[in-house]
Amino acid sequence: MANGIDVVVGFLVVNPEGKVLIVRSHKWSDKYSIPGGHIEAGERAEAAAEREAMEELGLKIRPVRLLLAQQTIYPADYYRRQHFVSLDYLCTSESSAIRLDAKENEEALWLSPRDALKLNLTDYARKFLNTYLSN
Repeated sequence: MANGIDVVVGFLVVNPEGKVLIVRSHKWSDKYSIPGGHIEAGERAEAAAEREAMEELGLKIRPVRLLLAQQTIYPADYYRRQHFVSLDYLCTSESSAIRLDAKENEEALWLSPRDALKLNLTDYARKFLNTYLSN
């Protein structure tokens, strides 16, 4: 975090069946969202996505392309006052097997993008999914 702003990476993972990975986290008031995490100093955003997916989900992913950049400024549903700048990547995975690191996420679901939109999502995740569906 520099000057109160966290630069993070989000990753919308699509499996071979065309389903997307949605997670639920206590950090976001138990709402559903898209996986992601902090980009470390000197780390490329794509590498951060790969590392975070492995650390938090035990999932090997492949970033395909940058889909969206967005800001989340002091979100009401986040557990602390924070300003995020997020680089959001569309990613693929050949596997759907998840090994949750319960520190970050309590649940992980593979859903069709339209079914995912029916969940109690963070605003950030809803915008990410809608951008994916419009492309």
